[in-house]
Amino acid sequence: YIWRGELLGFNYELARQFAKENKLRYEIIVAPDNKAMLEYIQSGKADVALGYLTPTVERQKMGIAFSRPYHYASELVVAKAELPEIESVNALKGHTIYARRSSSYWETAKELQKSVKHLKLIAVKEDLETETIIAGVANGSYDLTIADSHIVDLEMSFRVYIQSLIALGERKGKGWAIKKGHDQGLGKVKGFIKEH
Repeated sequence: YIWRGELLGFNYELARQFAKENKLRYEIIVAPDNKAMLEYIQSGKADVALGYLTPTVERQKMGIAFSRPYHYASELVVAKAELPEIESVNALKGHTIYARRSSSYWETAKELQKSVKHLKLIAVKEDLETETIIAGVANGSYDLTIADSHIVDLEMSFRVYIQSLIALGERKGKGWAIKKGHDQGLGKVKGFIKEH
């Protein structure tokens, strides 16, 4: 993002520092949505993708490798504040989860459907950010969604109409994405993340 005429952002700063330490010229490309970001890696339009990306089986099938994690987050079910609290995922029966098909949340929801009967899953447009989907839950446009804990914590700091119902499994690591086969680049990224 641009603030007071300067490019800023956590992942931007990491990329800039990585390029500096490895004496690389870099160009930042902002993908129009999360799906495109991964497609840029596949096609070779981009060498590295940053953005709290969760390694998944589907993404690995796409030919994408991931660095060591630089952040960890739990995936949480997000609902309107007035929905009764739950103690188990079985209480999600009859509800609908909204998520981007390209997101790691989609894969989590697909797995959840295997154990929770009558749980629906509806894909939203790929250009919707997780925060926008959470806003849709808050205003009643969507029933439920899934989001990383750090996003939910931030959203709950100013949205009083949402709540986190339940955590889905263990915390998941977030890393940088690189096309499989680019072993030297992946090694450099892993070393950078380990050091910093």
